[in-house]
Amino acid sequence: MSNLRRALHRRLLPAGARFGTGLIAVAAVVLVPGAASDLVSGVASPPASAVGPQAADGGGTRVLPPPAADTPQPPAATPAGDNSPVPAIALDAYRKAAAKLKASRPDCGIDWATIAAIGQIESGHAAGGQVDTHGTTLTPILGPVLDGHGYAAVPDTDHGRLDGNTTWDRAVGPMQFIPSTWTRWAADGNGDGVKDPGNLYDAALAAGAYLCAAGGDLTTDQGLDTAILAYNHSTAYLNSVRSWIDRYRGGATPTPAATDTAAQQAALQQALHAERKPSAAGQQALAYALAQLGKPYLWGGNGPNAFDCSGLAQQAWKAAGITIPRTTQQEWAGMRRIPLSQLRPGDLLIYFPQATHVAMYLGNGKVVQAPRPGAVIDIVATDANPILGALRPDPAAGSTPAVPRSTPAPKAKPKPTPHRAPATPPAATHPTTGTVTPAPKPTPTPTPTPALRAPTVTGPADDQPAGTAARFTLTAHGDTRTIRYRYTLDNAAPQTATAPRPGGSATVTITPTTAGRHTLTVRALDAAGRTSTATVHTFTTAAPAARLTATGDLTGDGLPDRIEINTVGELHLYPGTGPNTYSAKGTLVARPEGSPSTDWSGVTQLTVETGSAESGPPILTTLEGGLRYRFLANPDLTLTLQANQPETTSP
Repeated sequence: MSNLRRALHRRLLPAGARFGTGLIAVAAVVLVPGAASDLVSGVASPPASAVGPQAADGGGTRVLPPPAADTPQPPAATPAGDNSPVPAIALDAYRKAAAKLKASRPDCGIDWATIAAIGQIESGHAAGGQVDTHGTTLTPILGPVLDGHGYAAVPDTDHGRLDGNTTWDRAVGPMQFIPSTWTRWAADGNGDGVKDPGNLYDAALAAGAYLCAAGGDLTTDQGLDTAILAYNHSTAYLNSVRSWIDRYRGGATPTPAATDTAAQQAALQQALHAERKPSAAGQQALAYALAQLGKPYLWGGNGPNAFDCSGLAQQAWKAAGITIPRTTQQEWAGMRRIPLSQLRPGDLLIYFPQATHVAMYLGNGKVVQAPRPGAVIDIVATDANPILGALRPDPAAGSTPAVPRSTPAPKAKPKPTPHRAPATPPAATHPTTGTVTPAPKPTPTPTPTPALRAPTVTGPADDQPAGTAARFTLTAHGDTRTIRYRYTLDNAAPQTATAPRPGGSATVTITPTTAGRHTLTVRALDAAGRTSTATVHTFTTAAPAARLTATGDLTGDGLPDRIEINTVGELHLYPGTGPNTYSAKGTLVARPEGSPSTDWSGVTQLTVETGSAESGPPILTTLEGGLRYRFLANPDLTLTLQANQPETTSP
């Protein structure tokens, strides 16, 4: 970390400040099972075999008050060949995590620099090493509430034990784990017998294990990219992590436009210590951008309720009467570039070698940006990400010249308002015929469509027996554009439910057939097929319960047996051990050939006819769909459907 960056961090960390140096804003961008290509928050799941049903971590916005003034700050340790210091205790945590994973996962090849890059972006190494001697954060690091407002909706999974919220989840700790993900990947990195997501050693080891499970061989480009994208499925995030890995490994920072890092830092220092005023249009653009603080990031968003990075820049300058290109690559290719030393408020900074991010310079070493999926518009340090270069949307406009801070700036003389060409060309008269050609009408700019609001999902209480039909209500919050809902249970194929009226609620019936934890993912859809962010509703089911029972001697040993059909359509036979006692261990009895179905879920009545020498073997009788079926019980506890069945029942 450069001296400038540390100085900016000191200026940018008042109590309750939000970090924005990385490219995860919270797991708010969660990829849910069964929707691996559909971004909700930007976070992708590693293979199901590796991580189970929950998606990965988030990070970004942290509620992190500064430590007390008398709290000792750990020294910074700079690895050989690296000019980006890491707090000594954080460096120790990352190195020990990598060493343990080298022993337990030699096939992975993860190094400390990869774990450190994640730690840098997720929390700035726990806010610059604000941890105790054991590596536990002095104050909790919490991401935004995942309540569906600008983020994925992730209802509480830990009863508030880790994040203090009993309604919604929040990402926790220096590596920003969602509580349910921490439950799966929790680790004890410092050997104190406690697995704490707020401890650097524990969180670093867990994050490394997660990355190894997701990417496999991290010594390959493909494996490393896969692992990083599993942590947060965002190209900008991948670029940022890669750049920090290169820094920590001592390699060249991937910034082609500024290969001399020292020169770049000197230029930023020069801009920082020069007092420049924005142009008149720049002032208007800044006012617009700052008015959007706290609004959510939305890929492709042009406002007014959500923006992506280039959408915010374009709309801010549009408010100032100046049109700039829509994408960062178009901006970098077609706009006027300026030296970093000449930055003035309102200028645009382009980041990463592929020009994949843009922010607006505020002055005093800060930028305003729409950072990434799952995040909100915020203010961060100018060099929070690798800078490609700077652009000026209004190069012809003047501003107060740069002067040293110690010299008062001379008062600017009033200037006449510059003449601007009319937005619409005037009507033209043909020079010979005199025919008047009307002026073309300007193409109106369409009003951006606000994003659909994520639906609310309500359902029955947890621990209903597996196989029990459960009714879930999907609510649109009155957004009349919602006409249907798309929902997915676990990894099953998506289904749709139509709202009875625009903006109305829909009720769906779902029958989980296995016991355990289930994930119901729901999105709202409008008439154009646009979807909202996802609401992830989790619930648990208990073991199947008995639905129908009958007693009788089906085994032919003279003792009554218990026959039970459970809620998932299985038939179990519990042999009798006494007049009214039965074995605790049942035998699963399959349906024989010729049966009308493959399970017993359609049975509405169940009886046993005891066999005898005169009547023959015992018989199991069922009633299904108005038809009666008779099954002969064999000595090996299999059944045979009688040839003269089914029989029509009496009315």
